[in-house]
Amino acid sequence: MQARDYQRACVDAIIDAMADGHKGILVDAFTGAGKTVIFSLLARECFNSKVLILGHQRELVWQAADKIDAIVGEDAQVEMAQFWAQEGRVTVACTPTIMRGRHRRFLGHRIVIVDEAHRQMSEAMLSVLREFQEHGAHIIGFTATPFRMDGKRLMDFYDHHAFSMGFQAGIDQGWCAPIKAKIVKCNYLDLKRVRVVGKEYSASDLDMILGCSRALHQMCLTVQKHRRGPALAFLPGVNTAQELAKLASREYGIRAEFICGDTGIQPEDERNRIMNLFRKGEIDLLCNCMVAAEGFDAPVARTVFMFRPTRSRTLALQIWGRVMRPLPGVVDCLETPEERHAAIAASAKPDCLIIDMTDSLNDHSIVTAVDMFAREDTPEEVRREARERAADEDAEPEGPEDLIAQAAEKLRKAKLLEEGLALLHGRAAGELHDQDVTVAGKKKCISEYKVPIRGKFAGRTMGEVDDGFIEWALRNPAIKGWQRSYFSRERQRRRTIARHVG
Repeated sequence: MQARDYQRACVDAIIDAMADGHKGILVDAFTGAGKTVIFSLLARECFNSKVLILGHQRELVWQAADKIDAIVGEDAQVEMAQFWAQEGRVTVACTPTIMRGRHRRFLGHRIVIVDEAHRQMSEAMLSVLREFQEHGAHIIGFTATPFRMDGKRLMDFYDHHAFSMGFQAGIDQGWCAPIKAKIVKCNYLDLKRVRVVGKEYSASDLDMILGCSRALHQMCLTVQKHRRGPALAFLPGVNTAQELAKLASREYGIRAEFICGDTGIQPEDERNRIMNLFRKGEIDLLCNCMVAAEGFDAPVARTVFMFRPTRSRTLALQIWGRVMRPLPGVVDCLETPEERHAAIAASAKPDCLIIDMTDSLNDHSIVTAVDMFAREDTPEEVRREARERAADEDAEPEGPEDLIAQAAEKLRKAKLLEEGLALLHGRAAGELHDQDVTVAGKKKCISEYKVPIRGKFAGRTMGEVDDGFIEWALRNPAIKGWQRSYFSRERQRRRTIARHVG
C-alpha cells in the first residue's frame, strides 16, 4: 500500500525523536488518520527492533494484528486472555491482559506503542510503562484526543510531542468528510436532574430518563427526519440502546439493531454479525452504548445521533470520528487537498452529519459539534447564538463553522443597530413615523414585543430578530396575517431608523 504523506511524516518524526533519546513520545492524529497503518509502517521501518503494541479492546488487537501482517509482511503475535504470544518481532497485546503481570515477558522490547493513550493514564498502567522505560524501551503513545476530563496531562508522562494533526486539519486537507451539525432539544430531558460524576453526566441517570417511552419516540422521529445513510446512535446505557432499536424497527419501519459488549446479553458472534451487516449497508440504525465509540471502523456510516449528552470533548470526538472517514478508495492516491475535496463531494458520502441531543433548555455545559469548532476566543454570546441556529427545527443542518460565522454576523448587525439607536438619542430631527402601541397607558415599541412564532427566535424580542428572518416571515404564506404584521412593523421601524442615521 502507498502511505499518505502525513503518515510518512509521522513515522519520520517518531524515528527522529527516538534518535534524540526521548523515552516518552506522544502522537495525536485525527480519528480515521490510519494510526494502525502508522504502527505498521514504524514496525517495518525499525526492522531490527522488537515492537509491542498495546490496545485496550480485543477488536483493536485483532485489527492491528491483521494490518501488521499485511504491511510488515510478518505474522504478528497476539497476547490476549487465552492467547499467548510465541517468539516473534512484533506482538500485539491487550492492555488488561498485560496488566496481570504478563508485561514482564516483553521487557526486552525496544519499542512499546500505546494505542488510545488518553485512556492509559492510570497509575497502575504508568507504573508498567515506566518499567518498560527502565529496560530501555521507547514508549510511543497514539491518540486522537490529547486531553482528559480529569485534568491529567498526557505530557506529564510523555516528554516529547512528536506529531500533531487534528480533525480540523484532516477536513481542511481532504482526508475527512466535512461535518454538518444539528442540535435537537429533548422535551423530556432536564439535565439539572442528572448527577455529575467525575465531571461527566451520570450514565445511569441518563439511561433512566431517556429510557422512557416519550423520549424514545422523540429519538425515533429525529432519526426519521434527519438520518442520512447508515447511522450510529450512541445512548447512555444498554437498556436504552436495546429499547430504541426495538421501537424504531417495530413502529417506525427503520432497519435498526443494537450491539453491546456484555456477552451475557449478546454473544460476541451475534455482535460481530450485526456489525458486519451494518458495514454492508444492510442496517439503517445501529444502536449502542459505548461499543462503537473507539476502534469501530465503518466508513459507510454517515450520521451520528448523539443521544447521550456529554461534557467530555474526548468522548465527543471519539464518537464523531466514526463517521468522518470518507468511503474506501475515494481520496487515496489523490495528491492535493483540492482533488480530495472534489472526490469526497462527488462520492456517495459528500459529508457527515452530527445530531447532538440536549435538554429543553440547551444546557451550555454539553459539548456539541458547534462548540468543538469554535475558537477559544469565540465569545460566549456567539456560541449561544450558533447553538440556537443549529437547534432551529425548520433549518437544514449546516457546517459548524458556518453556523458560528452566521451567528457572529447577526450579532455584529445587532450591535450596529444598537449603536445607531444610541446616536439618535436626544438629537433626532423631523418626525418619526414608528408604529408604537399603547399598553396600560404606557407606550411600547414593536421592538419590545415577543416574536409571535415558534423557531430559532422563539422567546426573543422583535428587536433581536435579524433582517433575513424578517424577510422570510413576510414571504411565508403559512404565517398568519396578524403575525406578519409584527414583522412588517419591525421592518418599517428599522428602515425609519436607517434613514435618519444615514
